Amino acid sequence: GRARFFKVYLPTFREYDEALKFLEERGVQAYSSDIPHEHKILLKTGLTALVVSGDEDGLRVDPPQLKTLFLKFYLRDGIIAGYTYEAETDRDGYFGDEETVLKELQRLLRRADPDIVVSNLKHEELLKTVVRRGINYFGLYGLGRTKARRPSARALEGRVFLDAEFYGRVGLAGLEERCRFSMLPPNKAYRLTYGRLVDMGQSYLALSRGYAVPPAMNLNVTVRTAWEIHVADKGGLIQQPIPGIYENVAALDFESMFPNLIIKYNISYETVTRRYVKKRPRGILVDVVEPALRRRLHFKRLRKRLAEPYRTWAEQRQAELKMLLVSCYGYSGNNYNRLGNPLTFEWINRIARRVMTQVIRHARKKGYRVIYGDTDSIFITRAGATAKDYEKLAAELRSLTGLPIKVDKVYRFLAFPADKAGTSASALKRYFGRLVDGELDIKGIEAARNDVPTYIRKFQEKLIDTLLDGESLEDVYGNVEKCLDHVRSNVEAILKRRVKASELVIRKVVRKKSYKSKAPHYIAAQHLRNTEVGAEVRYIYVAARSPNPYRRICVHQQSDQSYDAEKYVEMLLSAAETVLSCIKIPKRGNTENLSILKITQSPNKQHPALHHQP
Repeated sequence: GRARFFKVYLPTFREYDEALKFLEERGVQAYSSDIPHEHKILLKTGLTALVVSGDEDGLRVDPPQLKTLFLKFYLRDGIIAGYTYEAETDRDGYFGDEETVLKELQRLLRRADPDIVVSNLKHEELLKTVVRRGINYFGLYGLGRTKARRPSARALEGRVFLDAEFYGRVGLAGLEERCRFSMLPPNKAYRLTYGRLVDMGQSYLALSRGYAVPPAMNLNVTVRTAWEIHVADKGGLIQQPIPGIYENVAALDFESMFPNLIIKYNISYETVTRRYVKKRPRGILVDVVEPALRRRLHFKRLRKRLAEPYRTWAEQRQAELKMLLVSCYGYSGNNYNRLGNPLTFEWINRIARRVMTQVIRHARKKGYRVIYGDTDSIFITRAGATAKDYEKLAAELRSLTGLPIKVDKVYRFLAFPADKAGTSASALKRYFGRLVDGELDIKGIEAARNDVPTYIRKFQEKLIDTLLDGESLEDVYGNVEKCLDHVRSNVEAILKRRVKASELVIRKVVRKKSYKSKAPHYIAAQHLRNTEVGAEVRYIYVAARSPNPYRRICVHQQSDQSYDAEKYVEMLLSAAETVLSCIKIPKRGNTENLSILKITQSPNKQHPALHHQP
């Protein structure tokens, strides 16, 4: 609808904030009030942060060529002991008393004059640790091209500061996509969650079209009965797999299903009602999603034809765009989405379920067995089916649904482990298989998780490789004894301490500010005096059964560190059970071969797993 507004201009940010507080206290609704000032400036100038001038089509693969400095800080008991650096022309470091280290750091920044600084500290840690201590010593201090009297963003202005994990995962190419999508400068785009980036992108688009943008904390809830919510608010369609090993399986996958549904059916905050979705006007969510989807598909298809480092840059771009598009779907159901309407999220899911039902029915009609279905993909098999048969089915489904669907992978063998909770179905998103080209594909289990020790991951991958070796299911079942030998030899290696402690390190990230239980990784973070959310810790079990939780683990320090062998045998057997639980042995005599998986830990030096199973 339309309304009349008063537009108010304030000369300073301080007066702007005071005016907002004044209006809020008097119950006056202010629109476009919490939109970043950068948005308003960029809207007037028509500029986009990190975009290179002259890149007319916006499809450049390589990131902006900016001078980058890599820094690593060394802290001892909370004191900055020194740093090492790597610049374009040299690498070196400095160690000494803290005051001198901080002074030398500023000299380095003046000399190298980088645009991008990548360090082992996150944005908040830079301000709390480095800038705060610099101000304590010198009064004025900064790491950017300005200085400040307090540890605020001003102390970092003029340069982009990224942490090493973000730089390795997202890179400057991915950061540029964040800036393009959200229309924010890089220092802000780097720090925001995906939901907030979606919010910023939507707000900018609404602002550019002359809308009065409501405040962020704008609770949009359609009042309904509990039964109405129960009926309408459902997720995507899921068909759980039955544990076991399957032969000749194809995975068919919709390409960006939710973004395509938003565009095809004009699903947006202002177009959805309880009963239907309006075809007109064109929804604002459609205009947020469509350009990002076009870019993502361009870089996704282009990456396969590129050599390094261009392939990595294209991958970083498409991966970041994928996360932003997924978040457009998820954030659409957020009650605090400033433009939100929970019915939007419900309609996306409702239509997705209809489409998946069509797909499953058609596949079954053509004689295929649907083993597993999860929201936007199905795993199917049919005796004697060829790659051409699967491609033909995909073409039929594209015609039936009007959406892009393709044969993603074809497996010689595909296995779904038993659920460790004891249910008859397998857990979702946990499977492993061997593709027809011989490569292994592992999802969701220990070998695919970064928080599992390297030794356990390698052990499980080798176990899968051994089990799925062959041309038929008979060959696979014939590999069980080899698998058990592999388990026994690795149990023995741990118990006899032939495994280095460095291969048993567990890596975890602190996800919360506090934990109700004494989680091992949080205890490790306390040992390191770094319990900030996002901090990565590395630890080893040294006495897992100790009644004192602070003695159960030890922060990893050296490769010859002592460790709790029994605990790691337990972890190894759990990884083995994940793989071998999908084996179905009809004869009781053969089932005894798998009794190794039911062993409980023993304090004896001679572990039961070392005995040959009859």
